[in-house]
Amino acid sequence: MLIDMQIPTDNETGRMETSAGGELISFEGDTVQEPYEGMLFESEGAAKAFYDEYARRVGFVTRVLSSRKSERDGSIISRGLGCRGGSDNKKARHLQTQKRDRRREGCTAMILVKREKPGQWIVRKFVRDHNHPLVVQLQKSRPTLVSFLHFPVRYLLLVVDHWGVVFFAFFGVKDLLTLYIHSVKDPYLQHAPWSNGTWIAVDEKDKKIQELTAELRVKKRLTSAYREQLLMFVKDVENHNEHLSKKVEVVVDNLKDLEAKRQELLQHR
Repeated sequence: MLIDMQIPTDNETGRMETSAGGELISFEGDTVQEPYEGMLFESEGAAKAFYDEYARRVGFVTRVLSSRKSERDGSIISRGLGCRGGSDNKKARHLQTQKRDRRREGCTAMILVKREKPGQWIVRKFVRDHNHPLVVQLQKSRPTLVSFLHFPVRYLLLVVDHWGVVFFAFFGVKDLLTLYIHSVKDPYLQHAPWSNGTWIAVDEKDKKIQELTAELRVKKRLTSAYREQLLMFVKDVENHNEHLSKKVEVVVDNLKDLEAKRQELLQHR
């Protein structure tokens, strides 16, 4: 299941798309791809990564509700994920109260994915509604000398404004692209040293970084899932070898007893 997630680079609507259909829900100028029954994924890890991203965008925290393993090889064949019942930024002194409230209320928002065959996981159940307010983590603007910058801090750059004032400012990749766009529109910034047209490549690089980051996140989850399955397989092999060793010892002891009895019978003849 290929997932293409694009995070908004300004105050316009962002989007999250999948290769299959599904309802798009909008809130606070954002659009999120919603899971649906019948949705396919390449693995349990990919499904969890998608639901985690969906939860982050909608405004809740996920937790594992259930897991079912194969009796044949011990691999996971179904996984239930659901809402933890509230935001994960509550103060520590409220944790116990939250746990009690969650046990009483029990938010029913959840998703259940099952393995149909190797390399294919399908959403069998999806519950959208929550019984508590959702907290959407929106990006907030920061008051700076350049008021249109409101993206995550990444780089510390030396900036010279149009008054000739030198100052240090924190910029992200998206900040730099926004700075270029505004330098084209703003007459005060048209002659700035960064308005030379070379910042267009930053947008392409940033998109590529986002794509690779999303792919890497999914690959890490897949690697973790494969590692877990491999460890379980190794453990099963070790248990099987131990069981066989015990059986071999029993057979050897029985053969020794039979040989002793045979020698005893030969001596009595």
